[in-house]
Amino acid sequence: MVKRLGKIRRLNWLFILLLFVVLPFRLYHLTYPLLDAHFFRQTQTATIALNFYNHGINLLQTELDIFGIGKEKYITLEFPLYEAIVAVFYKIFFESSIWGRVVSILASFLGAWYLFKLVVLLVRNEKIAFFSSFFFLFAPLNMFYQRSFMIEPLVITLLLSGIFYFCHFVNFNDKKSYLLSVVLLTLGFIHKGIYGPFWLLPITVYYLKKRSFREIFSAKFILALIVPLAVLFFWQKHVDYINTVNGHEYFTSYNKGHMEWNFGSAMDRLSFALWGSYLQQLLNGIFLKPGLVIFLIGLAFIPKIKNSSFFLSGLISQIIYFIVFFKIQSHNYYQAVMIPVFSVFMSIGFVKVSELVKNNHFGSYLKISFMSVFCALFIYKSWINTLPSFYIDWDWYNRLKAVGSSVSDKSVGILATPGFDWNSVYTYIPRHKMLLVQAENVTYENIIKWKKLGYSFMVLHEYEKYPDYFAVVAPGFSLDFLKADKLVLDIPEFKVYQF
Repeated sequence: MVKRLGKIRRLNWLFILLLFVVLPFRLYHLTYPLLDAHFFRQTQTATIALNFYNHGINLLQTELDIFGIGKEKYITLEFPLYEAIVAVFYKIFFESSIWGRVVSILASFLGAWYLFKLVVLLVRNEKIAFFSSFFFLFAPLNMFYQRSFMIEPLVITLLLSGIFYFCHFVNFNDKKSYLLSVVLLTLGFIHKGIYGPFWLLPITVYYLKKRSFREIFSAKFILALIVPLAVLFFWQKHVDYINTVNGHEYFTSYNKGHMEWNFGSAMDRLSFALWGSYLQQLLNGIFLKPGLVIFLIGLAFIPKIKNSSFFLSGLISQIIYFIVFFKIQSHNYYQAVMIPVFSVFMSIGFVKVSELVKNNHFGSYLKISFMSVFCALFIYKSWINTLPSFYIDWDWYNRLKAVGSSVSDKSVGILATPGFDWNSVYTYIPRHKMLLVQAENVTYENIIKWKKLGYSFMVLHEYEKYPDYFAVVAPGFSLDFLKADKLVLDIPEFKVYQF
């Protein structure tokens, strides 16, 4: 017993060392603007956090600046605990996108810790637990998204911690773990309703494996499943109501277009091109080629692992998630939720291969060398795959900043675009609220109306495309009447008029 405790302590220290190894990668470009991969999603989240900081935290209603100053500014896309935490950091320290990244980094480290604890609890193999955390932290997708201004790291941590405490409760029947599991799973579910429910499969399988089938009707087990689902149901009803009354019916659970964007169609699932693209994303974003090999080896060895049914059902649950929410996989960060399960299988395969390497004349020395070289190469290749995600278009950033500085502080404007583009980057970088309109709706009558509502400037975005755009959507339409207003900025991509 003493020897085992000593081994666990050593692995705990190794886990801390692992965090120090991964930390420099997480701090890369920490102070850079939110213009790298998926800046649309990052600036959207950052805008909500900034409005919490400026106007107070309201977990039931969030605000995006791209929809102006009317009731349309209220749109709720997710439970905003992450944004609230970031806003608290703003209050304690200072307002900067750095803190959004810091929260993501801290959440990812906590997620790796709970994955470590979960595997130790279920597998009783500290090496598999340690390398599960290793592959979790160094997966190419996580190398970027675990330091981005997005909610994914926090959501995954909430789910992992909730699952750990549930399994701990099943083993030891303690009330504290039970309550923690229900609270954390509930928070994980309502943050992103498409993630959490699929984890009920491994939870149920594990419960049935450890308890008798009759206990499936126990009040605690039923409540552990029903409470997160019920809260998710009522939260979604609230979201549907908020978005409907504020003119954002598209972002509701009953809108067909929104549902198709998430689920896709039957034809999408029959598309070889989509399958090829998504599987390539999985290979480059999670496995890498050596990782895929050890994943398959882990899959072969899983029957010999303690509580293998939990991990197999977890793998099946993520495959089901991938197929059900097929269309939305075009955004690769939706695959980050699958990484914990895949990491365990990769770890099993890696540990088993290293054990085979040990069974030779050179013994443990060759094993250590093999493991060190493999991990170093995995980190290197993962980082090489991640680097393109950090690209910053500094010219574009300076143009966006110029838009903001060309008008007075706290003034609000109209953003006209050739088509509908509700990208929060156009308001977050300039730091001005703007009402998004399509260029053909910029009429003299509408400008008078917008002036009365408090809008004082007009931004023409991608004005170079207007002639071709108007030729298709509004033949003969022109914005020449704007020449009567004061032109305060004229640069590539943007013109700004003061009313």
